[in-house]
Amino acid sequence: MYISKLEIIGFKSFAYKTQLYFGEGITSIVGPNGCGKTNVVDAIRWVLGEQKSSLLRSDVMTDVIFNGSKHRKPLNYCEVSLTIHNNRGVLGVAYNEVIITRRLYRDGTSEYLLNSTPVRLKDIHDLFVDTGMGSDAYSVIELKMVEEILSENKDSRKHLFEEAAGINKYKSQRKSAYRKLDATREDLERLDDILYEIKKNVSGLKRQLNRYEKYQEYADELRDLEIRLGQKNWFSLQDQIAPLQNKLERNQVRQNETSRQLSIEESMLSTYRKEEEDLSGSLESYNQRLHELTRVLADLKTRGMVLEEKIHNAKISIDRLKEERELAIQRKAANEKIRDDLKIELEKNDPRMESLRKEYEKAREAFEKMEETTREITRRVEDMAGQVREKQAVLNQIEQQRTRLLDQQAQIRELLEKDDKRRIELEEENESRIQILKDLEKKYEQAETSADSAGKSLIELEKEISKHADSVSARREKIMETKSRHEQVRKELVFYRELVDSMTGFNPGVRYVLKELNHPGIKGTVADLLHVKPDYATAIEIALGNIVKYLVADTKDSALDIIDDLKKNQKGRVTVIPMDLVRERLRKPREFTHWDENVIGPAREYITAEPGSELLIDYFLSDVILVHSLRKIPRKTLQESRFRYVTPDGDYLEHRGLIKGGKSESGYQNIIGRRERIQILEKEEKELSNQIQSLEASYHDSEVKGQDLKAQRAVLTETLKKRERERLEVEKELSRIRYASDHNQQRIQELNETISRYSYQLEDSDVTVKKLEKDREKAVQVLEKARQMLEEIQDQNQGALQEKDELFRKVQDLRVRLISEEREKDNTRLRYHNALDIIHEMDQRIEEIQGNLQATKGTRVQSEKELQIVRMDSEKQQDIFQMEEEKRSKIAEQLKSKRETISKIELSISEQHKNRENTFQTLRDIEIKLSELQSEQNRIRDRILERYRIDILKQEYQHSPVDDYEMEEKIERLRHRIEMIGPVNMAVKTEYEEESARLKFLTEQKEDLLESEKTILETIQKLDTTARKQFRDVFDQIRQNFGKTYGLFFPSGTGDIRLVGDSDPLEAEVEILSRPKGRDMKSLRSLSAGEKALTAIALLFAIYLVKPSPYCILDEVDAPLDDQNVVRFTQALKHFTERTQFIIVTHNKLTMEAADYMYGVTMQEEGVSKIVSVNFSGETKGASA
Repeated sequence: MYISKLEIIGFKSFAYKTQLYFGEGITSIVGPNGCGKTNVVDAIRWVLGEQKSSLLRSDVMTDVIFNGSKHRKPLNYCEVSLTIHNNRGVLGVAYNEVIITRRLYRDGTSEYLLNSTPVRLKDIHDLFVDTGMGSDAYSVIELKMVEEILSENKDSRKHLFEEAAGINKYKSQRKSAYRKLDATREDLERLDDILYEIKKNVSGLKRQLNRYEKYQEYADELRDLEIRLGQKNWFSLQDQIAPLQNKLERNQVRQNETSRQLSIEESMLSTYRKEEEDLSGSLESYNQRLHELTRVLADLKTRGMVLEEKIHNAKISIDRLKEERELAIQRKAANEKIRDDLKIELEKNDPRMESLRKEYEKAREAFEKMEETTREITRRVEDMAGQVREKQAVLNQIEQQRTRLLDQQAQIRELLEKDDKRRIELEEENESRIQILKDLEKKYEQAETSADSAGKSLIELEKEISKHADSVSARREKIMETKSRHEQVRKELVFYRELVDSMTGFNPGVRYVLKELNHPGIKGTVADLLHVKPDYATAIEIALGNIVKYLVADTKDSALDIIDDLKKNQKGRVTVIPMDLVRERLRKPREFTHWDENVIGPAREYITAEPGSELLIDYFLSDVILVHSLRKIPRKTLQESRFRYVTPDGDYLEHRGLIKGGKSESGYQNIIGRRERIQILEKEEKELSNQIQSLEASYHDSEVKGQDLKAQRAVLTETLKKRERERLEVEKELSRIRYASDHNQQRIQELNETISRYSYQLEDSDVTVKKLEKDREKAVQVLEKARQMLEEIQDQNQGALQEKDELFRKVQDLRVRLISEEREKDNTRLRYHNALDIIHEMDQRIEEIQGNLQATKGTRVQSEKELQIVRMDSEKQQDIFQMEEEKRSKIAEQLKSKRETISKIELSISEQHKNRENTFQTLRDIEIKLSELQSEQNRIRDRILERYRIDILKQEYQHSPVDDYEMEEKIERLRHRIEMIGPVNMAVKTEYEEESARLKFLTEQKEDLLESEKTILETIQKLDTTARKQFRDVFDQIRQNFGKTYGLFFPSGTGDIRLVGDSDPLEAEVEILSRPKGRDMKSLRSLSAGEKALTAIALLFAIYLVKPSPYCILDEVDAPLDDQNVVRFTQALKHFTERTQFIIVTHNKLTMEAADYMYGVTMQEEGVSKIVSVNFSGETKGASA
């Protein structure tokens, strides 16, 4: 089976369709650097399914498509087809010819075809399984592989063996497994932290969910109230809009009448202005004509001046041209005389020149004859010297073979001693390892015990960390609760301050008096002047009723002043308590005598007042008694006394017998006691702030301790990892020692076989040395005879060369003299021609001057005539200018009169405009007021629509008996309740469900990670065992192959490879030992550059033979080899051609000679490769491009 044909279209530099035919044997591909030779190798790799663009020397796969050149556009696809001659039936298909095709388009899509049938890449890979022909096989050997073997970097060399053994995937899987193990353990640590945080979050979200449900209840009630209030306010504004619209219509009628009168006067004004425009146009027309006449006069004047200057310049030019003509005539005459003299000199004949030329020709002919004679003698010398070199080479080869055999015998004897010594050492090593194995087994048990102990300590520490985390969480919860309470207090404080500042609960009149009027006679409201203990604030406010909202004035006059101001500004109604009238009407309080355990006491005893306002207590509350319960008041007490009774929670019994009671809405704030509440809240806020600082300091200390515990956990975890690693190290060392012991035993057996083989080699080499000594004596005699004949011919050649040199010098002297004479003759001829040129030039110049002289005279005469005409035109235009000036003056007088009439009409129109502007201002004021009311309506409607997505005009409106004040108060209470709840997470329900599900999921994940950690550890152990066995088996195969391939490149030489530095083959380095014939077995460093390269190539072939391919591509691997080593290289290739087809990219001529076929790659068109073929085997095959 072999590659029979390669067809390339658009792949890299092969823009044209190119076909290469291959036969069995060796095919070489040659060409200069950069012409595209290696692109043929890349094409074979690519069509077989190569997926790494870096191996194809490209950044991305689409780079392999022809990208265009200077004269050719880029292609949109590339295609490579490979025909395989399946004559041995290796491929599992029923065809003798198998064609693999791969096609790639510019958009990145690709196709694979098998005998023109579309297939998958997997099908191509499956086709080549176990055939050695896949894209990943060692069927392509490059120069960089040789460099990797010769590199001082042992990892590069080891990498080749690992690739051949196929354990890279195991090493990659092992490294990946360790990364997964580290990642799994890190994930477990992170998962523990995340689980802790999520548990905390779930607990917090549960509390937030309760707050959200309460918030939603208040928000629904607030929405209903705001919609009802918005409807009521909207219709109230509508009642104000109707009268304004009537007033707007009346003013619009007045505005229209004024506009009609104004239109009449403006029509008259328009007529007069049109007449004015006509007159202005006529005046402008006359102005333009006068301006044009002025410009014409100026142009005529300028033209006259230009013509005068032109006449003057013509006179000067005529005088100058006459002078130039005289100078040209004189120069022409002088050069005619020079011409005649030189012509006579050139016509003379020189006989001396003819004699010198004949003598030169005779000497040159004699020199050429002698040169032919010396060339013939020199050829005979070179032929004889070649014969001497050939005979010397034969003698040298015999000497080298004899020396190599003697060196080989010495090396074999030395190797016998070394191998015997090494066998004894290995046997002793095996004996010593028995005790080491026992020690390691004991050490492994100790390491396992230590790791278990560290694991238990880590579990205990985890419990302590968990316990501490619960403590920290409790502190955090306490801080959050305290901060939440602090925020509630702060919001409540802000709320109460806003209540006081905004006077919520008071009607607009009271707010106006206290905030804007600032009358000096007003002391404040009753609520501001009285101070009640918080426990009885509700009771006192119920007893006072609306009195708490009344204003208190010093005198009756002050009270009436306030009421007058409110009437004037329409700011609402108020109730005022004049203190002077209260003082006059105040009676002595009645004494309460019906004391029992239900009675708390008179209300006035639990109230204080601002200085000067104490009368209010007795005036309004002298008959109020505080009791625990209305039910417990005896009927007798009610009959005998006319007091009012009230309980702390607000149940109220009037003196008329009416009972009021019930529960106030939650969140309702008393008007009395607001300022006292502010003081209490300020004190509580300060205490909570101090408490938060203390808790946060304690929490910080706990966090520091938690960090210390986590640090201990990290140290302990690292200790556990370290002890686990120690246990693995001991286990690994135990495995390594056991493996090394088995390996030594195998090595002892190999050494016994090697010693036996060396003995047979010594006997064979003795016979060969004796034969070579006889051949050497014959070669010495033949060489001496050839050297004598060479010396005789060299003497003849020396005499002929001396005679040739003398003739050469004579020819050169005659040639120099001849050239000197000819140069002097040429100089005279040059002067003669120069004189002719000057005479011709002067003739042309005289003729040119005569023409210019005639033209200048004509110009002067013409300019004088034009100047006379210009002067006549100027006088005529001056008369026309005076006539037009008189007409323009008459039109200007008419225009002035018309403008005075227009001015009077404009004054009348201005008065009309003022009247209309006043009416317009009135209309604008009405419209602004209407716009404001309508805007307020829209604002109310839009606010409800924006906030609740409800149009209040589309909702049924039912008048509410509740006044605006009560509805606003209720809305404020609801808003306050919502504020007291604080910020609410509207998505808390979804978040709570998601976090709960996440908590469950992560708990399951932790269990999976623990199981994964156990599985990974088992996988790592299994990978180590498999990779070690597979590498050792393949290494032994390569070693055996290397012994054979080395002998092909170095006849009678010995090569070996071995693992050194570590008994574990996966960690050991590969050492290459090379012993060419006649040398000791040494490492690569002691070899020449060519021997190193040949040894590396022999090793690459050994690797290749582990899984041989029907074809092998060699990419410039012979570059570092000299001619002698190239011969060995090509002989080795011939050895493999029975089973393997070789395709070689090369620059070496000897390699080309060894090939059966040769393809030349050229680049006749820049950027485009072309193939030229040569067939050495007699078949008729080639390439087309």
